[in-house]
Amino acid sequence: MTKLEKLYSIIENSRDVGVKLPKGVLQQVEELEEGIIKEEILPALSSDYCPKAKPHSARLAASGNMNVTAGTSTRTSAMGPKLKT
Repeated sequence: MTKLEKLYSIIENSRDVGVKLPKGVLQQVEELEEGIIKEEILPALSSDYCPKAKPHSARLAASGNMNVTAGTSTRTSAMGPKLKT
């Protein structure tokens, strides 16, 4: 069981038995979840995905860049500057 699975299990088990977690605990859980995702999951996805994407990188670069965390993308037009979409 991964750290994230254990964290989710604690929350689910607490709810199942009727324990309401205080806001401070929920805030800590959110921070821990974010840390686990940033430090473990994203690097693992990146190391797995990047080598597979290399053959397609020229096509991806031509179509624009996506900022997943901000939920925005940019496209470069041959006629003008980068446009936020």
